[in-house]
Amino acid sequence: MRLASNAKGPGGIDWVIGAFYSMEWINALEAYDFFGLPSLRFRWNDATSSSHAIFGQVNYPFNDSFKVTAGLRYTDELKSQFGSATVYDATGTIPTTVATGASLNQGRVTGKFGLEYKVAPESMLYASVSNGFKSGGVNQVPPTSA
Repeated sequence: MRLASNAKGPGGIDWVIGAFYSMEWINALEAYDFFGLPSLRFRWNDATSSSHAIFGQVNYPFNDSFKVTAGLRYTDELKSQFGSATVYDATGTIPTTVATGASLNQGRVTGKFGLEYKVAPESMLYASVSNGFKSGGVNQVPPTSA
């Protein structure tokens, strides 16, 4: 969802504000076989991944030739994966199953800053710096597995 200005022409301040939401659910079985024998199985039961963010950006024209852009975004991400890992022996017949899972919650503020200068009607110089954020993942491999 976003709300933006409709400023046109010199002296008009362009801005945008908004919010973002995403939610995923995963129920899956992932299988790895070697030489036709079962080797490793991961099962995820109700794994989730959610992301929430709010953001805003302003473009301020000082005159017809020079403009400054500034923006901020706050993102919060939560990932949760719980299930099991089954490891088979070299013959593919003796399974060992252990519970696995972890959750991760990370958030960060990111931003953008830029300058624009119109040298001529068809030419512009600009500089911009920005950073982004994406949280890490959750490892399903149990730390005790060989």
